[in-house]
Amino acid sequence: MEVVKNGKTYEVTETTQKWSIKNKLGIMAISYDVSKKDCATIEELQQYVDETDILN
Repeated sequence: MEVVKNGKTYEVTETTQKWSIKNKLGIMAISYDVSKKDCATIEELQQYVDETDILN
């Protein structure tokens, strides 16, 4: 799965308790975890990403 912000695509991995959002920058990777209590669906996660500074 993926989410998009500011023209950049981020890989999303789903587990039972959280979403992991990852972005590879060459040999370096950045990862953010978002609880499923905050965002139960991928649509809610995309809205959360759009409305916050999490991936700026």
